[in-house]
Amino acid sequence: MKCIWCGKRLDNDEIEKNIYYRELDMDESFHFCCENCKKDFIRYLNDVEKNKNKFLVGLFGLVFIYVVLNIVVSILKFEILSKGILIAFGCLFGILLIRFPYGIPETNKWIGIKNTIKVIRVMAIFIISASIIFGLIM
Repeated sequence: MKCIWCGKRLDNDEIEKNIYYRELDMDESFHFCCENCKKDFIRYLNDVEKNKNKFLVGLFGLVFIYVVLNIVVSILKFEILSKGILIAFGCLFGILLIRFPYGIPETNKWIGIKNTIKVIRVMAIFIISASIIFGLIM
C-alpha cells in the first residue's frame, strides 16, 4: 500500500484515512503517510474539480484547430505554414499540460500524484522542445 500523494510505501502502523470522492459511484479508499499529504491531495482534487472542463475544452479545442489548420494548409498548399502550426501546437499543448498536469488514476496510484505531476511537466517541456526543434529543422 502506498500514499496516494507522494507514493511512499506505508506500513500498517502509519496513518490511513478514507476520503469519499464526489465523482465516483462508490467509495474509494485513499491512504496517506501524513496530514500534509492528505491536505495536498484534497487541494489537488479541488483543483481538478474546478479546472477539468477547462482542460478538456483546451485539449479538444487544440486538436480540432490543429486538424482544421492542417487540412486548410494541405488544400491551399502552404507548406511553410505547416512548420508554424507544428511549433504553435506543440508549445500550446505543452503549456496546457504544464498548467493542468492531470494524470490517469493508474499512474497516480503507481507513483503518487506528486510524482505524476512532475513526470507530466517534464514530458510537457520535452514536447515543447521537440516541436520547436522539429519545426525548425523540417
